[in-house]
Amino acid sequence: MRKDEQILLPSRSDQRCYIMAQGCLKCLKYTMCIANFLCFFDCCGVDNVTDWGDKVPESCCKEKCDSSMPQYKDKGCLVKLKTMFEDNFLTTGISVIVLCIIEVLGMCFAMTLFCHISRSGLGYKL
Repeated sequence: MRKDEQILLPSRSDQRCYIMAQGCLKCLKYTMCIANFLCFFDCCGVDNVTDWGDKVPESCCKEKCDSSMPQYKDKGCLVKLKTMFEDNFLTTGISVIVLCIIEVLGMCFAMTLFCHISRSGLGYKL
């Protein structure tokens, strides 16, 4: 990944500035990614729909944006994202601990096998 492609968003205002500065986002790939994110989390903007200014994407509409007064999703994505992380924190933590235990057991088994093979004289012959 090139340095200019890295996205570091340490604060909420930086996130909003980054997203809003992109406008419609130059690349369709990123536009589709943002649209899918908004649809999946059922949210709009970082804090709410006003983050988008006048250029609110269609994925922020509760239903189709055909009418002159469209209804937008009222919750921001930051709150939804925080809630998702909080809801899955325990599951993720347990998964990481289990994977670490499996790796340590694998290293113990490999070391035991290595010691057994080297003591028996069946090691590699050059």
